Amino acid sequence: MDYIFLSTVKDKKVKMIKVSYDIACRWSINLFRRIEEYPRELRISKDRFSLEYFIPKFHLPAHGPSFHTLYSFNHRPGVGRTHGENIESGWAHVNPTAVATREMGAGARHSALDSHWGGWNWRKIVGLGKYCSIVSTFNHKICRQEHFFSEISTKRGKWHNNVRPFARISSATQMRGQSRSGMR
Repeated sequence: MDYIFLSTVKDKKVKMIKVSYDIACRWSINLFRRIEEYPRELRISKDRFSLEYFIPKFHLPAHGPSFHTLYSFNHRPGVGRTHGENIESGWAHVNPTAVATREMGAGARHSALDSHWGGWNWRKIVGLGKYCSIVSTFNHKICRQEHFFSEISTKRGKWHNNVRPFARISSATQMRGQSRSGMR
């Protein structure tokens, strides 16, 4: 995991990294000490970016309550309502291939699994079109709402300008001890 992490972040110019990992509570211990053992081109310094560790929501209960506040996605800035389990969602799709590939040779098994994962990725990419369409529709509706609220605000401002003189007269009358009911 250290090598994969370091290879991923070594050339990145980011200020903050948030790591979601099933065993982040263990992996994060002495991470920077272990980094010193890697070749210089993979090493990163502590002060280059802030690093936060999270345990995905499904895995968190297994770690016990003492880890919930430290590693939970809940109530932490910058992660929204993330659950951290998305990387795991593909396994349900590929699990049935275990039966089909268990007696295959290494090359055939690799090819079959690669094909299944390729199909999974293709379905996600095709699904992005639907997602982009939804986002586009949503953005169009937001623009319409903003235009509507802008019009309402303009009309409300005009209404306030017309009502203010009457409000002043009414409050001045009430300050003299007279009310509308006393004027009849």
